[in-house]
Amino acid sequence: MIATPQDRYIQMEQTRLLMKQVPSLALLSVVVALVIAFFITQWVSPEVALIWGGLICVSSALRYWHYRAIRERKITIDNYMNLLVLLVFFSAVSGGLWGALGIILPVTDNVLVMVLTVMLLVGMVAGSLASLSSYNYAYFAYAIPAILPLAIRCLVADDQVLHMVGVLSLAFLLVNMFHSHLAQKAVIRSINLVLENQNLIQRLEFEKNNAIAAREQADRNSEAKSRFLAAASHDLRQPLNAMGFFVAALINAAQTQKVKDLAAKIDQSLEALRDLFNSLLDLSKIEAGVLAPNITSFRLSDLFEEIRNDFATHEKITHINLEIGDSGDAVVMSDRQMLNRILRNLVSNALRYTHEGYVRLYCEPATEHFVIHVSDSGEGIPEDKREDIFREFYQIGNPERDRTKGLGLGLSIVDGLCRILKHRINLISEEGKGSTFSVLVPQGKIEAVEPSITEVGAWTDTRSSNIIVIDDEEYSRAGMRELISQWGHGVFAFENPDEAELFLDMEGIEPDLIISDYRLRNGVTGDKAIRRLQSKIGHEVPALIVTGDTDKDRIMEAKSSGFSLLHKPVQPAKLRSALSYLLANR
Repeated sequence: MIATPQDRYIQMEQTRLLMKQVPSLALLSVVVALVIAFFITQWVSPEVALIWGGLICVSSALRYWHYRAIRERKITIDNYMNLLVLLVFFSAVSGGLWGALGIILPVTDNVLVMVLTVMLLVGMVAGSLASLSSYNYAYFAYAIPAILPLAIRCLVADDQVLHMVGVLSLAFLLVNMFHSHLAQKAVIRSINLVLENQNLIQRLEFEKNNAIAAREQADRNSEAKSRFLAAASHDLRQPLNAMGFFVAALINAAQTQKVKDLAAKIDQSLEALRDLFNSLLDLSKIEAGVLAPNITSFRLSDLFEEIRNDFATHEKITHINLEIGDSGDAVVMSDRQMLNRILRNLVSNALRYTHEGYVRLYCEPATEHFVIHVSDSGEGIPEDKREDIFREFYQIGNPERDRTKGLGLGLSIVDGLCRILKHRINLISEEGKGSTFSVLVPQGKIEAVEPSITEVGAWTDTRSSNIIVIDDEEYSRAGMRELISQWGHGVFAFENPDEAELFLDMEGIEPDLIISDYRLRNGVTGDKAIRRLQSKIGHEVPALIVTGDTDKDRIMEAKSSGFSLLHKPVQPAKLRSALSYLLANR
């Protein structure tokens, strides 16, 4: 099939996007490989570790040398294809070298080695999704040789746990390949938008001066970036959501403590991946200037209670006193989700740097404002570091970049959101005694408080119910069906409302609850699908909408439907609590 000029242009832009990732990928590979080569000498000979680490370094050096050589030349329609083939080849070599760990390490003989190897390879493959998916063949060339050797070795081993690890590794690979395909489609849509903008600008240049044409191009590029971020955030949330359901189902179905412990470690890694994804996505949106606040009046006590519940099981609560003050009837005017993110980041940061004593969240009234404080009895912040802590990836006392101490994005996100909301933030700190972050938020009006969808708590329900699930993502649908079935409910999952209506006609089963993804195919939304089924049944049935959208307008549309709303990736415990609450109050 002959490629059109537009196809060649898209592939050329994909080549440019891949080239931009080379320096960071090469550096990351070298750093991680050196660390891993040092540690694996516990299980393999130093010669093997040295050869493996050396190969990683050599391949990364060649990759960077190729990047430097190409950077001196311009990527054109005539030379991009050769460059693209080389980039895919380098990805395959890098993936093969990382996948070699699944062969040289004793993963079938040592549970710790198996867990560490799985976490490392899964992390590398998941982390490269955003960097390489602008051209999915580059991602496939990296991910397949990275995961396949370990999966095959586990599958051929004479151990049930290893068989399960092998199956889950292959499932993880397939899910990521699928979403790499979706991410590439989003990139191509973005490139097409840019191409359309360029053609439009060329036509406008005959009628408008250069200044107006440049402004139009900037506006459209910004719109393309907004659409890309919205599409990417939706598509990348899907595998995280499905993985969360599958891991929870695996923990419930595990027959041995060994499998449960392994699944729990995978769940911990998945939670870390969720936090990383959300932090990077928030930072990208702040830097891109695409976040628009939805200012409403709401009770501060509701927000404080959410934070209390979210941190109730934090690992440090056992020896640090988390004090949540009584905000009384305080009503503030802000974007609820953004303010929640600000306070959660401040509390999380305080817990991370406080080793004993307290972390306290409380508010005080001020003139036409409320001042929300987050105080701690931690290490304090040196005076010369108090501006640096709001920079991206900056951390005090973590030169070795220990990822258990976070990425250094929390306070940067706090600063960016406060600037968007125009909330002033102050810091008072004394070394050795602790710190206090204060956020100044305008007072709201009690009569303007909108009735919100009920926030569910720790509800449980042992009764078996019939539940219809509508989701056009196969893995999310399968994961939700498996998990809810384990809770004792009858689950009937469908790709679209047409299939659900046909099922109701044929089986005559009346559902007790309907769950629907918000964005379905062919322009159908979740609220419309639910109302169709309710009309078919003849009366209202409790319903829940689950969405992976982050676009403000789509979220407002979903909220205005009147149905309960959960955001992907949904934590299994929160999903179960929501189902129990809705079923108990139907």
